[in-house]
Amino acid sequence: MLHGTAGVGKSKLALLLAKETEEQFPDGALYADLDGFTNEQRVPRSPADVLDDFLDALRVRPSRDTLESKVYSYRHELANRSVLVVLDNVRNAKQMEPLLPGSDSCATIVTSRNDLRDFDLRETARLVRIEPLARDDAKLVLRKALKDTDWYTYVGRLGEMADLCCRLPLALTVLARRLGTRTGAGVNALYEELRADHSRLRALGPDNEQLSMRLALDCSYRGISAEARLLLWQLAIFPARSIEWETLLDIGLAGNERETVGRAADELVSASLLEIQLGRYIMHDLIGLHARERGSADPEIEEKTVRRAFEHVLHNVWACDRLLDSGRRLPIGDPGDTVVVGQSGHWKAMAWLDENYEMVRETIRWSVDRRENRYTWLISAALVTYQWRRNRYANAVENLVMAREAADRVTEDPGQYATLERLLGGCHWNLDEGQSALARLNRALSFIKKTNGADPLGHGRTLRQLALVEKLTRNHEQAAVHYEQALTIFRRLGDALGTAGVLSGLGSLSYAKGDYAQALRVSTEALHLFESIPDDNACASVWGHLGDIHLALGNPQQAVSAYNKSIALYRSMDYRHREADRLNHLAEALSHLGETQRASDARQRAGHLMDIAQVTDVVRAPEPGGTEGR
Repeated sequence: MLHGTAGVGKSKLALLLAKETEEQFPDGALYADLDGFTNEQRVPRSPADVLDDFLDALRVRPSRDTLESKVYSYRHELANRSVLVVLDNVRNAKQMEPLLPGSDSCATIVTSRNDLRDFDLRETARLVRIEPLARDDAKLVLRKALKDTDWYTYVGRLGEMADLCCRLPLALTVLARRLGTRTGAGVNALYEELRADHSRLRALGPDNEQLSMRLALDCSYRGISAEARLLLWQLAIFPARSIEWETLLDIGLAGNERETVGRAADELVSASLLEIQLGRYIMHDLIGLHARERGSADPEIEEKTVRRAFEHVLHNVWACDRLLDSGRRLPIGDPGDTVVVGQSGHWKAMAWLDENYEMVRETIRWSVDRRENRYTWLISAALVTYQWRRNRYANAVENLVMAREAADRVTEDPGQYATLERLLGGCHWNLDEGQSALARLNRALSFIKKTNGADPLGHGRTLRQLALVEKLTRNHEQAAVHYEQALTIFRRLGDALGTAGVLSGLGSLSYAKGDYAQALRVSTEALHLFESIPDDNACASVWGHLGDIHLALGNPQQAVSAYNKSIALYRSMDYRHREADRLNHLAEALSHLGETQRASDARQRAGHLMDIAQVTDVVRAPEPGGTEGR
């Protein structure tokens, strides 16, 4: 039983299998297209109608003109024959079951867009999902269609063109035929037509021809319920093509009750309009384009769908951020009836964001396209802690620049402007872009002053970050001034976290000046404060710095102990590139002790972590009391 989405090549594969196995069935083959999914002018064939054809081919007459009599005559005749039966384009088990031979001497190949879950699979039956072609195979289909004169111009685009066809054989065949009739500028025009969402389905077959991707999808669309059509359209207007169950449910709740959404999702999966891969729901782009064309909802449902989608992403990202950085303040509010995935601890928060990162980024871009400025601002700001921990600083800058522009349109709160500028400053600092960081942080400071003292916490944090950047540019005197100003503010506020951050920063500054005794004293004081809060990320940073101090003081054994504590904390938070940085420092301390094998093991582990972290931006060593998420 071969099942899969429209255009994936089920019928072609069934005929190829029949051809390859014909010698195993000396009494021949029976074939029928059951029209399970066809155009509006035709209806699915009845089992009785198909049996009439089969019995004629077998030269058998039933005793009565009833379905039961035809089934009996058909199976009785096949009991002593070896025949291959091909049932193509089956709609459901009810249509298919009377046509099964019921004899061990025969075999049946069934194709359907539905997964036929209503059929009771026998031990001898196999259900096989047909997937799109591999990318190289899909490119080969198109490459053969290109004329020699267009080879060098377009061969580099074949992968993109294959992906735009979702690597579906029907779509690739249509495109290959059209490529074969064009050259030069005509090929380029077809390429541009394929790239544009509004014209892609048109590029893959006119509506008046049998080979048409739109017509193939029409047949699937007509076969599903109104509730499934609504959910398909709702998922199609959402920008991400890979989502988890909670996201699907939340979007669907804009138009139906929970139970109805569940049934509609099951129906879409059964009809191969959605796939489940590794626990996520996947929709091919062509299905999404077609659903947006065919489906529609009244403006109220569309507004509710869009709003629920944005709220779902915002509150789930925010729930994770609260676990990663409890000190952040954003005007997000209560989630209400939004479906929020329950998370507990750093690991699960990071795992959820790892799994859904591209979905979140696509939602931010969607919010920009729709001019949903509040969501552009808040989702981008809530995502920063994760992006820093995964070393995605360049992505963070891209999002925060859009967030800064969006915030201008929805708030006049200078404190919020200051927060975004401060986050941008932290990104530039981590990217080793000192001047850009200084510009952003000085801008943040100017906005803080406009709050007339209403945001002293933001003032202290901005001063602390300015000190970090001044230290980066080796302006130690000005860094010390900013640290002392920030320390005064945090102590006045009774902010233990801020105070500890500044103390650890002063320890780092003393270390940079070569005053290791002072660095040890101040950093130890900061560590005690961080441990009392507690703040594992800050503790990990300070333990790492204490390792540096002990190594500089000629105490490699104490350095090893400090580094190990830092590494253990970073590992507990799944903070890979910082764990890798501390492992490299640990290797240096172990080398001082003559433990070369352990040093080599530490470097190897660090290299492995950097590989799996897929680090592309500059990796800055962790800075005690740094810019993490604040």
